[in-house]
Amino acid sequence: MDRLGDTYRWKSENVSTAEVAETLGHFSGIHEANVYGVQVPGHEGRAGCAALSLDDGARKDFDWKGLAAFAYQKLPRYAVPVFVRVLGTEVGSAASHNNKQDKVKFGAEGIDPGMKGKKVVGGEGDEVWWIPPKGIGM
Repeated sequence: MDRLGDTYRWKSENVSTAEVAETLGHFSGIHEANVYGVQVPGHEGRAGCAALSLDDGARKDFDWKGLAAFAYQKLPRYAVPVFVRVLGTEVGSAASHNNKQDKVKFGAEGIDPGMKGKKVVGGEGDEVWWIPPKGIGM
């Protein structure tokens, strides 16, 4: 039985949050990734969003273009996150009572800038970006 948040459905495909998080975690400069689905107005299903905790000092010179290329190379196209939330704190600081990543709070805030910090403590300063479809800006 799946736990809430372990998968989401996007573009008629089921996406494993653990698989995407594991893959993104191998990219240089990423300390930890928490992947979850978010609702996008006018679209069916949930788009992928990756909350990323970056290594110390990586934020300033992080290779965003490289991350997008890496994601498209290593993941099926439908599994590449559409959005990235850059955390000001570690992903683990938003862990649930059982020390698992809390996808529910991140998913509840979604991609609405006005919701940042409403559910995720300390999340008001997080940045939300989007990864353009393959070929655009790459």
